[in-house]
Amino acid sequence: MAAVDPEFLSRAEAFLAEWTLKDALAAATRAGPGHWHPTGFVVFKTAIRFGDMPVRIHCWPAEDRRGDPDHPPLHTHMWPLASKV
Repeated sequence: MAAVDPEFLSRAEAFLAEWTLKDALAAATRAGPGHWHPTGFVVFKTAIRFGDMPVRIHCWPAEDRRGDPDHPPLHTHMWPLASKV
Protein backbone atom coordinates (compact mmCIF):
# COMPACT_ATOMS: atom_id res chain seq x y z
CA MET A 1 0.00 0.00 0.00
CA ALA A 2 1.34 3.43 -0.95
CA ALA A 3 1.99 6.04 1.72
CA VAL A 4 -0.61 8.78 2.04
CA ASP A 5 0.51 12.26 1.04
CA PRO A 6 0.91 14.38 4.22
CA GLU A 7 -0.49 17.40 2.36
CA PHE A 8 -3.67 15.43 1.62
CA LEU A 9 -4.00 14.53 5.28
CA SER A 10 -3.54 18.15 6.35
CA ARG A 11 -6.15 19.43 3.86
CA ALA A 12 -8.56 16.63 4.75
CA GLU A 13 -8.20 17.31 8.47
CA ALA A 14 -9.01 21.01 7.91
CA PHE A 15 -11.97 20.13 5.66
CA LEU A 16 -13.44 17.65 8.15
CA ALA A 17 -12.85 19.97 11.12
CA GLU A 18 -15.51 22.28 9.66
CA TRP A 19 -18.13 19.52 9.52
CA THR A 20 -20.59 18.81 12.31
CA LEU A 21 -22.90 15.83 12.67
CA LYS A 22 -25.74 18.14 11.65
CA ASP A 23 -23.87 19.04 8.43
CA ALA A 24 -23.26 15.38 7.60
CA LEU A 25 -26.89 14.41 8.22
CA ALA A 26 -28.09 17.31 6.05
CA ALA A 27 -25.73 16.28 3.23
CA ALA A 28 -26.89 12.66 3.48
CA THR A 29 -30.54 13.76 3.40
CA ARG A 30 -29.96 15.89 0.28
CA ALA A 31 -28.11 13.00 -1.39
CA GLY A 32 -31.28 10.96 -1.69
CA PRO A 33 -31.55 7.26 -0.98
CA GLY A 34 -28.36 5.57 0.07
CA HIS A 35 -27.29 2.02 -0.61
CA TRP A 36 -26.11 -0.75 1.67
CA HIS A 37 -22.41 -1.49 1.53
CA PRO A 38 -21.60 -5.22 1.76
CA THR A 39 -19.91 -4.68 5.15
CA GLY A 40 -23.17 -3.46 6.72
CA PHE A 41 -23.34 0.33 6.56
CA VAL A 42 -25.34 2.75 4.39
CA VAL A 43 -23.48 4.96 1.89
CA PHE A 44 -24.85 8.32 0.79
CA LYS A 45 -23.16 9.86 -2.27
CA THR A 46 -23.30 13.63 -1.84
CA ALA A 47 -22.84 16.43 -4.39
CA ILE A 48 -20.05 17.83 -2.18
CA ARG A 49 -16.50 17.59 -3.47
CA PHE A 50 -13.12 17.60 -1.73
CA GLY A 51 -10.82 18.61 -4.54
CA ASP A 52 -11.64 16.17 -7.32
CA MET A 53 -13.02 13.50 -4.98
CA PRO A 54 -16.66 12.96 -4.02
CA VAL A 55 -17.66 13.23 -0.37
CA ARG A 56 -19.65 10.26 0.89
CA ILE A 57 -21.43 9.88 4.19
CA HIS A 58 -21.29 6.41 5.81
CA CYS A 59 -23.91 5.60 8.45
CA TRP A 60 -23.48 2.60 10.73
CA PRO A 61 -26.91 1.84 12.23
CA ALA A 62 -26.98 0.29 15.68
CA GLU A 63 -29.56 -2.23 14.48
CA ASP A 64 -30.84 -3.53 11.13
CA ARG A 65 -27.37 -3.93 9.59
CA ARG A 66 -27.67 -5.41 6.10
CA GLY A 67 -24.33 -6.85 5.16
CA ASP A 68 -23.17 -9.61 2.88
CA PRO A 69 -21.74 -12.43 5.02
CA ASP A 70 -19.58 -13.54 2.07
CA HIS A 71 -17.92 -10.11 1.70
CA PRO A 72 -14.55 -9.81 3.46
CA PRO A 73 -14.86 -7.60 6.57
CA LEU A 74 -11.59 -5.80 5.81
CA HIS A 75 -10.60 -4.27 2.50
CA THR A 76 -8.45 -1.53 1.01
CA HIS A 77 -9.10 1.28 -1.43
CA MET A 78 -7.18 2.56 -4.45
CA TRP A 79 -7.62 6.17 -3.31
CA PRO A 80 -6.76 8.08 -0.13
CA LEU A 81 -9.42 8.23 2.59
CA ALA A 82 -10.09 10.56 5.46
CA SER A 83 -12.79 10.07 8.10
CA LYS A 84 -14.45 11.87 10.96
CA VAL A 85 -16.16 9.73 13.56
